[in-house]
Amino acid sequence: MFKRIIPILTLALVLCEAAPTWAASYYTVRLNDPKAVYLDAFGARGDGVADDTDAIQRAINRVQETD
Repeated sequence: MFKRIIPILTLALVLCEAAPTWAASYYTVRLNDPKAVYLDAFGARGDGVADDTDAIQRAINRVQETD
């Protein structure tokens, strides 16, 4: 049983380790635009643990207000 699980776990660890490379943002600098909205300004952490729902909603509301 463990002989089957170990390769699967190893593959999962390798894929998780590679995730930051392919998941990196295309945009490396922030826009110099007063209308630009960034989630971290609303308290979003983006760590996969914290619940960022409220921060995302506040950012959406801000975009709608500035339209």
